[in-house]
Amino acid sequence: MYQALPESGPVTIQNSTARIEPLMVSIRIKKMAIEYVQEKGNASTHEILEHINMNTKEGTSIQTLNNVLGKNPEFVKVETKRCYDRGRRWKESIWQVTN
Repeated sequence: MYQALPESGPVTIQNSTARIEPLMVSIRIKKMAIEYVQEKGNASTHEILEHINMNTKEGTSIQTLNNVLGKNPEFVKVETKRCYDRGRRWKESIWQVTN
């Protein structure tokens, strides 16, 4: 009824660069964000996003930036404020770099 799988050697990953690339992207974003926030003192998520997108060819998304800012101990969330504009509303975080 069931057939045994043929024995093969160790499993190899076909595209090993796919796992390394996202890590390198987040490291690059982290470095740029740290430099920008140290330069300004405090910066909002949208200010950091605009700086990264204006100064890199490929840019980043708000989701990736939020992951980098939230998961790295170098960044401290100082304040969260509510923003309103033409019927739209959102929360914006202000970040600072720890020394």
